[in-house]
Amino acid sequence: MALISVSQASEKLRGGDVVAIPTETVYGLAGAINSDAALKKIFAVKQRPSFDPLIVHVLDVAAARALSSEWPVIYDLLASKFWPGPLTLIAPKTSAVSPVITSGLETVAVRCPDHPVALELLREVGIPLAAPSANRFGRTSPTTAAHVEQEFSGLVPVVDGGACTVGVESTVLSARMENGIWKVDVLRPGGVSRAQLREVMTAGGVAFVLNRESSVASPGNLKAHYQPVSPVILLDNKKLSRELREVAETQLGRSLRDWVELILPATPHEAARVLYEELRRLSTTPDQPIWISRWPKFAGEDWEVIWDRVERASSLIL
Repeated sequence: MALISVSQASEKLRGGDVVAIPTETVYGLAGAINSDAALKKIFAVKQRPSFDPLIVHVLDVAAARALSSEWPVIYDLLASKFWPGPLTLIAPKTSAVSPVITSGLETVAVRCPDHPVALELLREVGIPLAAPSANRFGRTSPTTAAHVEQEFSGLVPVVDGGACTVGVESTVLSARMENGIWKVDVLRPGGVSRAQLREVMTAGGVAFVLNRESSVASPGNLKAHYQPVSPVILLDNKKLSRELREVAETQLGRSLRDWVELILPATPHEAARVLYEELRRLSTTPDQPIWISRWPKFAGEDWEVIWDRVERASSLIL
């Protein structure tokens, strides 16, 4: 494995190279935001389409404000509670933010990661880091250094920071004031739940409406995403049967063998922590499917991020 130290990673990042780094959510493929060469290399290595913007990782709120031409005051409240942590905030960008990062949009997505290695790198490099997940585009995100190695076969140097504690990507949101009320849109569910957001904003005494929306300003919103090598079959309130196997084979147009089940832990926090790890562990070949049953006991806002990722990872929902 191409493991490097924090100081070696810092040197590479300052020199315009890319490095895989740990965060609390997933491992990211990082490049300094002042190097268009590094930013373009991120897209090339990931085979990521240019229309999908990158999230910028910052050391603190001051660094985020420096990249934003407007900073909604509600972000100070949210950042005070959730930064460092798995919450990404979208704001209008300054000219200091390369259009390569934003895919030509006039907004930038920023967050402060809650991982000692990521924070140390941000301090040492002295420049915010763009860092999408360290995997080929559309594939399952990595939550260990070994996953990054499996994905890139030594092509990308990795700083090993252990297993990610959150296990899924950050929540992405935008906010705007309309008629004295904050319109807060969750553009991608993630490590901070809507219930947690609602609790903090209510305690902060702000008037708000919280919605789930989709936007090109947020990554991770393609219908097919996070997919392992093996096809994932999501069964809605069903147990696998011979009839469902036949339906799946017909709809996918090929024979499937040796079905394996991914059984989620009983809490959304634990399910998030192990989801990508289990998808990678169980994934073998394109003809050996992974099936997951979604039961009513796993419903509700706290499970939103799990089913968002499973649905996008699925080849079929029955």
